[in-house]
Amino acid sequence: MSRKWERMVARNRAELNQRREKQGLGKVTSTGTELTFKGRSYLFPFVLLVIASLYGFINISAGDTNTLFWVTIALYLLLCLYFFFIRRPYLKFIGNEIMTRKLGRERTANLADIEKIVFQRGTVVITIKDERTEWFFSRGMQLFQTNKMADHLEKIAQKRNIPFERMS
Repeated sequence: MSRKWERMVARNRAELNQRREKQGLGKVTSTGTELTFKGRSYLFPFVLLVIASLYGFINISAGDTNTLFWVTIALYLLLCLYFFFIRRPYLKFIGNEIMTRKLGRERTANLADIEKIVFQRGTVVITIKDERTEWFFSRGMQLFQTNKMADHLEKIAQKRNIPFERMS
């Protein structure tokens, strides 16, 4: 394609994505539509908050409150806010792939590699072929909207003949 055509396609895609975002729909990419379910991690930020408060309590009771102490407390609190508000867990659908962040790196799986999907009240478990671990998404631990996620996964499972279990 010529560069002019590519710019026109990119501009039209950007306008379409703005309209779809206002409607609450996923983005359109070159590989298909993009849909992201975001959760919120609160366990690790809580651990960081506890560490900062223990560090503060111990040093204040010992009388050691220099500038570096306050900088350390502030950095722990900033790290806590970073993991709570910015670095959120997600499940992203882009074309024929699903993506999530596990153990600090982005994991990608093809939809054809999904062995089965299990939905229980508040949890979604995706089993990938040739992987030892399962992808686990929870409403209790990660604050995902598991009902909406399960509805979307059920549609995908019906299209691709993936076993889908809905347990109560």
